[in-house]
Amino acid sequence: MIDEILVERLVGLLWRLRRVGLFERELMVWVNERQSEAFDQPQHLLVLVWHDAVSAKHQAASNLGRALEEFFDKDLALRLSRYQGHLARQIHQVVSDLRRSAMNHK
Repeated sequence: MIDEILVERLVGLLWRLRRVGLFERELMVWVNERQSEAFDQPQHLLVLVWHDAVSAKHQAASNLGRALEEFFDKDLALRLSRYQGHLARQIHQVVSDLRRSAMNHK
């Protein structure tokens, strides 16, 4: 019975840990979109800018830079890292509990 509870707990923790990476990717997309809305020129002016030899590659790098700046300025990366560490410690504890439980059943 206790083993089943520990295994269910482990599965839930692993699932949440996997979501951290997915969340981080989606957060970067969202931040990039918000930054683009806030800082990019109106669409009709972008055509003129691109005609002045600013490449689409440069624009993408600029967008990514603004997204990363926002991500780190708001300590979102630190919060995610702490959450990830918290999950990893919980996983370690559950695995230890499972091992201990398995030894007691022998």
